Amino acid sequence: MTDDGDLLNILHHRNPWWRGKSPAATIDRVEVPEVLRWAGSDQVLALCGMRRSGKTSLLRLVAAQRALRADSPVPGASPGRSVLFVDFEEHGFGAQRGDPSFPERLFRLYLQHIEPAELPLVLLDEVQEVPEWSRWVRSVVETGRATVAVTGSSSQLIEPELARVLTGRHVTLPIHPLCFADALRFRRQLEVDEASALPLRDLETCCHDYLRYGGLPRVTLEARDDDREHLLSEYFEQILVNDVIGRHGLRARDQVRSLALHLLRHTGTQITWVSLKKKLALSMDQVREWTEHLVDARLVHLVRRLSRSPGEAEQSPRKVYAGDLGVRHATTLQFSPDLGHLAETAVFLQLLRARHSAVLYWQGDRECDFVLWRGDRAVEAIQVCYTDSAMPEREQAGLLEAMRTWGLSVGTLITRDQSETIRLDGREIRCVPLARWLLTWGEP
Repeated sequence: MTDDGDLLNILHHRNPWWRGKSPAATIDRVEVPEVLRWAGSDQVLALCGMRRSGKTSLLRLVAAQRALRADSPVPGASPGRSVLFVDFEEHGFGAQRGDPSFPERLFRLYLQHIEPAELPLVLLDEVQEVPEWSRWVRSVVETGRATVAVTGSSSQLIEPELARVLTGRHVTLPIHPLCFADALRFRRQLEVDEASALPLRDLETCCHDYLRYGGLPRVTLEARDDDREHLLSEYFEQILVNDVIGRHGLRARDQVRSLALHLLRHTGTQITWVSLKKKLALSMDQVREWTEHLVDARLVHLVRRLSRSPGEAEQSPRKVYAGDLGVRHATTLQFSPDLGHLAETAVFLQLLRARHSAVLYWQGDRECDFVLWRGDRAVEAIQVCYTDSAMPEREQAGLLEAMRTWGLSVGTLITRDQSETIRLDGREIRCVPLARWLLTWGEP
């Protein structure tokens, strides 16, 4: 068991702002304003997302904002001493993280030795490593001892716990890999207005890099492609071993890996439980359960069919999308032959940021890649056709069918380099190059 002195050393190392040191600089990203708006409020803020998607960096940015502020309510106090950051995957904690009382022990050490002059802001990273963590969070919030923000790599372990223990007292923000605009900011120091001014050919080159290497922040910052691919392979293993196999106690490691690789390889395509069962020689229960675990870890996402019949929607194939384009590339070693599916995946990952709309696909006589649904109506239909050749008629037909079916007068056709407006059957199709669309799309 680690003694109090060793625990304090760990906390001092993780909280440089206690010593008046400026936190390491972090690069801005689109989630920052909302994270800062909720952090330190009377609501518990939960950031949930794929491992290595930048949740810890966002917590550190919150710490930096508090530590560097000039308007401390206590004259002469050091604002940095009112921030406690704890990473529960810290190796030095060992088996103690399995003790439900461990967060209280750390908090008491902090209060005793750091003596914050104002209400502390407690930032708990990968909190799902601690059993019954939500009870401790509730106790410190309800007694007014601290405000709290947490992160986790498992939505199944974080969100239900918060809903059960802190009903009406928490806000959950999904954290995704970097969007294209943020990737340009990280890698090329380009703001959106600067990137928008680039010739389409140059912007498309940047977009191809994004389609290959995705949006995990550390990967985006690496200069050498070999280093990026090495990191991505490591991240895949960490997610699979820690967040899927280890977390759920799965023994069939090779079979779980085969399922994960199969789903990543087939990003942008329809799947059924029966086809996966036959292809991978698994039971139906294994296919469903393991896929659910992969979705929970954000390694892949599943999209349902839009239908007026709940039964038909449930029985229809799902469409699968990789959680990050770079992880998909590093594990499947395919790129050029799948540009169309990669472009569709990039569009999906952008749509995933919609806070008020469900992302569905439409299948009638033809398919439409995406329909955004809000409340009781469709608000946008999107088709992706990323090709150098002439646009296939089926792409327009699928989009038009979805627009007619769901009462939309305007639809979006995402292309490689075509930019025009097409009017058919009294409806308007706006063709937009993928790179431009990724920079500018906002939820309607």
